[in-house]
Amino acid sequence: METTATFDKVKDEFILHSPTDTAIKWWPGGLGRTSTHCVLFARLFIEGQDFGPHGFIVQLRSLEDHLPLPGITLGDIGPKMGWGAIDNGFLKLDHVRIPRDQMLMRFAKVSRDGKYEKPPHAKFNYTTMVMVRTGMVEGSFEVGLLCFLSFFLFYFFIYFIFYFLFLFLFFLFPFSFLF
Repeated sequence: METTATFDKVKDEFILHSPTDTAIKWWPGGLGRTSTHCVLFARLFIEGQDFGPHGFIVQLRSLEDHLPLPGITLGDIGPKMGWGAIDNGFLKLDHVRIPRDQMLMRFAKVSRDGKYEKPPHAKFNYTTMVMVRTGMVEGSFEVGLLCFLSFFLFYFFIYFIFYFLFLFLFFLFPFSFLF
């Protein structure tokens, strides 16, 4: 994750920035034309120290005229085969300032003076991530197994149907295959 959120103690704000093209958020649903706000994950930096990824609520567009706010570049990624109704988009941030209270601080917190408070059970934060990824692996295994069984059973029965049909016809007309 390359998007950064640097805490500015003087103004009590976070500065969100996409420093490279690979930091651009790509493909979020609804971002192309309709979203006015998003939950953005960025690496939190306080006085040069990296505290890892954290979530932030970010207003993307003006509520009056629906235009992107200053420092925010976003748009629709264009037509997608089979998904034309979903306006997937891209988002690039150029030193966008948001108030400190727009950080999702249920577990980890940043105080007014820039002190970082770790979550009480830091390892629990990764539980959801591990469960989701485990579910993805399990799901892909199940889909792969179902595909394998479908193909196996289909070709197994096709093979045996033709095999037994051949045997049946051979025993019914044993010498007709020679001529």
